[in-house]
Amino acid sequence: MMLYDAHAHIHLHPKPFKIIEKFIAANGTCIANVLSDFKNLNLFAKIYKKYPKIIHNVVGIHPEYVKEDSNVDELLSEFTTVIESFNKEKIPLSAIGEIGLDTYWQPNSLKKQIKVLEAQLEIAHRLKLPIVLHFRAKDENSYSQLIKTALDIFKQTDILQPIYFHSFVGNKELARQILDFGETYLGFNGIITYSSAKQVRSTIEYVPISRILLETDAPFLIPSNMPRDLLTIKDKNEPLATLYVAKLIAKIKGTKSSKIINKSAQGIFLKHE
Repeated sequence: MMLYDAHAHIHLHPKPFKIIEKFIAANGTCIANVLSDFKNLNLFAKIYKKYPKIIHNVVGIHPEYVKEDSNVDELLSEFTTVIESFNKEKIPLSAIGEIGLDTYWQPNSLKKQIKVLEAQLEIAHRLKLPIVLHFRAKDENSYSQLIKTALDIFKQTDILQPIYFHSFVGNKELARQILDFGETYLGFNGIITYSSAKQVRSTIEYVPISRILLETDAPFLIPSNMPRDLLTIKDKNEPLATLYVAKLIAKIKGTKSSKIINKSAQGIFLKHE
């Protein structure tokens, strides 16, 4: 059994190198490290250079940073500069993300978010990279509508790459629409262990294991079934927690956690070219 974490922000953890070492000691093989806060670019690159066989780099403009008064051209220019700097330093990108739509934090900038999303989809298409998506809204109906808006955009732009819906919290019907779309995957993290996540656990019953990705969103969203004394810092999540996400999914599906880890998508599309 080889653990993987399809979505984390290792550079935001106070002890990034220690949590990677713990993960490796537990047979961890892959961490997709996601950069949206470009001010942390140097540490992000340093982490990859120390663990090039473990870390897979994912970079994108998070919709949370697309504000009502944002200059879209400036945001995209900064993103392009980050990609160019990676090319110069020979730091490979495994995917573009996390990108998407968010009316929870930025309820008044949806039109600009759509422009930024469309531009980044074009970049992903040009670079032939998978896409990692983020969606968040203040209620279930709004959340579903954001995803349906994105699916409409994908249809118009002929997206052919794998599409990964990070931190999915939708119902079975929304999951069905996504999975019927093409090469799509749903990511599940510590949220599924929370008492408020009954609907998500019901959705997991429907989703094939091969379309599931295990993730942590570390240092956020600690699974409630993970003993706190296993954490390097008790209030900070880390990649090792994917084991506890897998355990709950296994319980839901009536199988072993090793099967969930081994038969799920395992970050296959988050690989260096």
